[in-house]
Amino acid sequence: MTCPSTNCRSRYCAIQRYRLLPGLLLCLLLLPQMVRAASEEKDAGFLRFVEGSGEYAGELQTALVTYRNGRGVEVDLVATVHMAERAYYENLNAYFSHRDTVLYELVADESVRPDGTGVGRGSGIIGLLQTSMTRLLGLSYQLDVINYARPNFVHADLEPAELQALMDAKGESLLSAFLALILSDAQARDSLPTGPGGDTLDLSLTDIIKLFSLPNRQTALKYLLGQTLAVSEGSLSALTGSGFTLLDDRNEAALATLRVSLDETAVRKLSIFYGSAHMPGLELGLTQMGFVPVSRTWLTAWRTE
Repeated sequence: MTCPSTNCRSRYCAIQRYRLLPGLLLCLLLLPQMVRAASEEKDAGFLRFVEGSGEYAGELQTALVTYRNGRGVEVDLVATVHMAERAYYENLNAYFSHRDTVLYELVADESVRPDGTGVGRGSGIIGLLQTSMTRLLGLSYQLDVINYARPNFVHADLEPAELQALMDAKGESLLSAFLALILSDAQARDSLPTGPGGDTLDLSLTDIIKLFSLPNRQTALKYLLGQTLAVSEGSLSALTGSGFTLLDDRNEAALATLRVSLDETAVRKLSIFYGSAHMPGLELGLTQMGFVPVSRTWLTAWRTE
């Protein structure tokens, strides 16, 4: 995807490099060793997969959790995944229109504001990955549908130069960050509960390839990817507090922006719109500011049946 601005191609490439590619690679590596998590019984957390009654039936759901402080100020943590059914993002667009302020995640210069029209998708490798994955799964890409150009949207993330400087100072790279995610996931999966009856899904790479020959391959792939994302959320968020730049420093950028927004007396209803792996750290920050959770709503990112 190219930047909506005319001179920002390199900045927008930075967005995609940090947002999409590591997640896609992680999911592809995890698929051959899937674990069926008992997420239908999980009421906490910010991402879950709820099993359906038929073969390859279920729902990937994200949480919208409302917090309130002693002054009655309301902050919603709106967890998201970056590919979902178009209706999921359209419903979020409608919800955001009623919020005083929406603090959003996007590793980009503050002036970069995708307007949800989905124009200008690039032809490079990142653009090809986006197009291929969304078409393969019959889903939509977040930056193609969410309107970030509305006046109540406030950038609450690092800019690419800031992110790169922080990673350089810690000796981090995209490869080391990716390896840290893989290691964290491997450790987390060792302690994960299995589903009803102790079932697991031990799929070889050959099994995954065979899925592409199924008449319902799109449904099967979305089902498996939904389970993978729900399982991997815990391993990614487990890195919170370790100084991992892609989580901790970006969370602090969001919380710093929140503190500024809270000083505006007219702002009573705020939302923080971020990926689900960031939510435990953001929740901790809210708690330290005196906010307490009052409700949790589950939104369906995609459904298979």
